[in-house]
Amino acid sequence: MYYNSANNHNILLLEVAIVVLFHGMESDKLNIFFLSGSISSQVISEFAVSAEKKMKMDPVEILQAIHLFSGFSCSDISFNLTVAAWKRHIKSVLSYRDSLIIEAALSEQCSILYSEDMNHGQVYDGLTVVNPFLD
Repeated sequence: MYYNSANNHNILLLEVAIVVLFHGMESDKLNIFFLSGSISSQVISEFAVSAEKKMKMDPVEILQAIHLFSGFSCSDISFNLTVAAWKRHIKSVLSYRDSLIIEAALSEQCSILYSEDMNHGQVYDGLTVVNPFLD
């Protein structure tokens, strides 16, 4: 799935902080972000937990929000992905959680990872981290 077919970018969209920040925005503002792309099952799970615990969302609302990603390619956390993430974590200053998100994006052949938490402009094996909130 492609976010912008003119640029041929497959994007792991989104890191959980981005999903939480976008929740509740007007749908026309979300259209640019929710066209299509890739997301990891980890990010969906983290969003659901955060929505329930921190945002106090009703479980039905959470399920409706999760359905926004139904057109996305979803990267499941496999054994190989877990091993790759631990190797990246051991070799770098990245947390295991961030390493897993990066490895999921790379497994989906993404070129851009939207994240508010990771370093904007950082490149990991051809994957560029973009903070969409920076001007």
